[in-house]
Amino acid sequence: MSTQRRDLDNARDFGRLLGRTHLLQSANAEIAIDDIIPILDVSEVYEVAQAKHATVSGLYNGIRQLIAANPSSLPRYYGAFSSTETQTNVSGINIMSANTTDIPDGVIVVNKTRFTPKASGVYNLQFSAQIEKDAAVDRTIGIFLRKNGQDVPNSNTEVGLAGSISRSVAAWNFLIPLASGEYAELAWYSSENSMRLAALPSGTNPTHPATPSVIVTVVPV
Repeated sequence: MSTQRRDLDNARDFGRLLGRTHLLQSANAEIAIDDIIPILDVSEVYEVAQAKHATVSGLYNGIRQLIAANPSSLPRYYGAFSSTETQTNVSGINIMSANTTDIPDGVIVVNKTRFTPKASGVYNLQFSAQIEKDAAVDRTIGIFLRKNGQDVPNSNTEVGLAGSISRSVAAWNFLIPLASGEYAELAWYSSENSMRLAALPSGTNPTHPATPSVIVTVVPV
């Protein structure tokens, strides 16, 4: 068989394969774990290629092995943010804000409060907040998670500042599934009017950097 005829036959076979794949996609057909999937080696499009196939489960295991062997080949979207502004308490619910993007890579903050990923996934949202009050009596601050503007059930935690203790830090994490374009927010409240998230300047004795009122990191899991 001539090279030209072989290439023509392979091109026709390739076209039929793509056509069937298009039909499968357009029909929105469901895929079962034991379905057979044809595999095309790009380097063999113009060669005499033997038919290859794999089951869905076999393909899944193969992809997992490739990911394990080459973890850096996958895109990972993350971001780190902070606030240089003191955030005061208002009546009702406050939303933590971040006016500084420290590390932007696929996660952004919209309107200073909405932590928004580029890609869908489950994200680890970690934060620390420098809390401060003036009153020399026991007071609490509550912090909880919101997703797309809605309170996330069972996400609230309260932190107490006893007596004359005027400053503490609240720091923990949430795991939250977010689709591309969805967002998470950190909400807080307190019955103490002087309760605030304090941004503190750098200092001496010893020399140390400034303290953001809020630090937030968002990374995929």
